[in-house]
Amino acid sequence: MFKMKNLICIVVAIAICCSMTCGAYTFSQFEDVTVYEDWFYNSVEFCYGKGLMKGTTTAEFSPNIEVTRGMFVTMLYRYEGEPEITDETSFTDITKEDYYYNAVNWAAKNQLVFGINETSFAPDKAISREDMACLIERYLDFKDIKLPYISTCECLFADITNFSEYAFDSAVYMKYTQLMVGDENGYFYPKKSTTRAEVATLFMRLLVIIERPSQITMEIREIPVTTELLTTDETTDLINILGQIKFQPKMYAEVMYNYAIVVDGCKYGFCYTPQGLLINYQMVYGQEVGGSFPVYITGELKEKIDNILLKY
Repeated sequence: MFKMKNLICIVVAIAICCSMTCGAYTFSQFEDVTVYEDWFYNSVEFCYGKGLMKGTTTAEFSPNIEVTRGMFVTMLYRYEGEPEITDETSFTDITKEDYYYNAVNWAAKNQLVFGINETSFAPDKAISREDMACLIERYLDFKDIKLPYISTCECLFADITNFSEYAFDSAVYMKYTQLMVGDENGYFYPKKSTTRAEVATLFMRLLVIIERPSQITMEIREIPVTTELLTTDETTDLINILGQIKFQPKMYAEVMYNYAIVVDGCKYGFCYTPQGLLINYQMVYGQEVGGSFPVYITGELKEKIDNILLKY
């Protein structure tokens, strides 16, 4: 069990440092995004930090503006590292002067988009939720990424008759993976547009899943609590287990952790509570922490983690 007497000073110090770090972190790039108050704050910070989204002006993000087809494709293109484009599409409504020109050409070349007809992409048209679902599924196929099903609910959408035939299966996939779920009454709203704040949240949810554990190294550093004692095999097992967990975005969670590690820019705090094992996943930017993704783990996954951590 825990060597609490030996660890209490270290754990308290780590918790205080984490609290001070999180409390000191501000994101003041945009006047219309309020730190730790707006529900979309973490998502905007995440997408801005990755270079996926920019402001509509130097001082505004415009979270309530609708996302267009051109904007959405550009985010995926930026995430891909903006690869060089040599082929041109047959779309006549995009020009080389448009910011989304390369993105649309890249997406069309890789069969992520097909346009509203053979010659028109409609880049300035608001992208619908069903088209976003299709684009995300195609992108995941393009990257050969298979997301785990988080939900196995077989309930059909309440607005099933509103879907375009080509989009329904993609929407079901989004629901099962919990990337896009609709409202509490079962409505997906396939034809509805989406705001920049909502799309930022969707991208954060997607990328947090697909980037872990592929970009996590096996090196433990920066926070030498008990996990510095782990063997290489135990570290590998722990990272693989964390890769099976879906972390839900939250505004901020401040707890005192029994264990804490930082691996490749991602901090994981482990706290044993009456509700189960609380794991808090945070992205670390230098000495500052942004985002917070706490989740309670019980059952088999908790037992696997217990077998690794509770020996120390």
